[in-house]
Amino acid sequence: MTRTPRWLAVAATLGLGTGVLGAVPASAQPSPGQAEQADVDVLQVDLASATGDFRGGASGALYGLGDDGAPTQALINGAHITNVSQKAPFGTQHPSGDALQIEDGFFDKHGQDLYIYVQDYYPDWPYHGGQRPGDTRTYDLATGEFTDTPNGTWDFLEVTRIVAEAVATESDRPGDYVFIPFNEPDGGNWYANWSTLGQTFLEDWDAVHGVIQEVWDAHGLGDARIGGPGDTRWQPERSEAFLQHTMASGTVPDVFIWHELGIDNLATFRGNYDAYRALEQRLGLEPLHVNVTEWGMLRDMSTPGQLIQWFSIMEDLKIDGQVAYWNYAGNLSDNSARANAANGGWWMFKWYGDLEGSQTVAVTPPALNAVDTLQGIGAVDVDNRRATVLYGGGSKDVRVDLAGLDPAVLGSAVDVEVREVRLTGAEGVAATPRVIQAAQDVAVVDGELALTVPTYDRYAGYQVVITPAQDREVAVDAVFHASVEAEDTALTDAQVYTQDPKQGGGWKFLASHGKDVGSFNRATSRADWTVEVPRDGTYRFEVVGRGSRRPGAPRAVRRRRARRLGAVRRRPRAERDVPVAVPRVRRAGGRADRR
Repeated sequence: MTRTPRWLAVAATLGLGTGVLGAVPASAQPSPGQAEQADVDVLQVDLASATGDFRGGASGALYGLGDDGAPTQALINGAHITNVSQKAPFGTQHPSGDALQIEDGFFDKHGQDLYIYVQDYYPDWPYHGGQRPGDTRTYDLATGEFTDTPNGTWDFLEVTRIVAEAVATESDRPGDYVFIPFNEPDGGNWYANWSTLGQTFLEDWDAVHGVIQEVWDAHGLGDARIGGPGDTRWQPERSEAFLQHTMASGTVPDVFIWHELGIDNLATFRGNYDAYRALEQRLGLEPLHVNVTEWGMLRDMSTPGQLIQWFSIMEDLKIDGQVAYWNYAGNLSDNSARANAANGGWWMFKWYGDLEGSQTVAVTPPALNAVDTLQGIGAVDVDNRRATVLYGGGSKDVRVDLAGLDPAVLGSAVDVEVREVRLTGAEGVAATPRVIQAAQDVAVVDGELALTVPTYDRYAGYQVVITPAQDREVAVDAVFHASVEAEDTALTDAQVYTQDPKQGGGWKFLASHGKDVGSFNRATSRADWTVEVPRDGTYRFEVVGRGSRRPGAPRAVRRRRARRLGAVRRRPRAERDVPVAVPRVRRAGGRADRR
């Protein structure tokens, strides 16, 4: 069925740099019965129960970087991107994002590990038509070009040598690269049938591993770093056979890799990780570093309340991960707006990365390993005398119960600031998150403190910062701000649609408050709303929406494993103007200034 053009749920905002709102103090500690009556979710944070150094490994991205300057250096550094997977040198899988071309920007500040998909040398998906190549080509190892004549060497070994030589000789930091020889071999890429192709895969792994190390040896680079197997999901049988074989052959990967793609993976992720660690122990293998090089669905991209659920898992496990790629290469996997702006998802990346230098602490959500629920991360930065809690994912208001506040770090009285970042869509620009709740010089009793924070919707994310009480004003942001959801406007010849975040397996962007407006396809379609402002003046006005066939629209997005056109994914049409009536703008108690 053909669907009419839709908006994402629109948030129209106006702002003026005046008007003071009073600080909202932290609430008194309510009893459990009161909490139930208030219908709040409780997030317990024990600041005295350290869980380890903050790792920050969840802020990775698959194909997150494009050409130099896309994303800008400020966006890359601000998001604290620690690890990425990019296409291999000479690769034709994407028009941009060659690892060697983006390495300077990646390593500029927070970048640590640069992974490359060796199979990205090929332009099609699945790679090479999904079939393992044979010996049908002869490659020029200096240029990557080839002729269609066999030469007695498996074609992919030559490709691997070309890629490894390029990194060894052209990179300024070859030791910080990790080679991923095979991407999703259990899917449509060469070795799906384990019963018939499992042994071939294991032998191919050894051969490719050997070529990479041979190149490294030739250039005196020590041990090459290689990651695998790279399955589409946690595969216990394949993983056990893989590790048994590589332990015997001396080709154990430096990084163990699989993917966590799916809605229910929010519930099964930790269990999969535990099963992997149990497998290592059973085999007598020292723990390997783990990187889940693809995590999350399209619905999770750019959505603060979704991202924090994934971040909390990986930070709890102290492993790395890379947000999956569904639309464009070079936009932090839909967690930046256009080439030089932040969306709501970017701000959650930044908040997460800003915990660098902290010790994480125990956080107890209402339910662990539950899909689409309140989750969080807590951390204490002793040197900077600051405690931070990040959370999101729940629909109810949240009571943050803080325990273990150390007076040696935070003093006997504290200041508290709560910031909120809302879903603005993949292309909607999100301004600096506002302080929505603040408390100054709050006495800490028995190392405990509690505050209740209203929740805009479950897609929003929140940052709570606790510092020693200081001689400064701590207050809610004074800038006037108002917003309205599209479904709450006066609609003419248009319709409100409810968007189930689990519908369709997660292959769509989300709409704030779970609703958007569609059937906006007639000349008479319009939306009207009135905004009360404190006085006459110039205001910033922003409408976040989309037209037909934008990313996330029906028919515009296809699962990567189902379709890819040539070397580039299917691209939606250019951004369109969304027909929308100019809102009435009123002074408080005054006349309509314009419509």
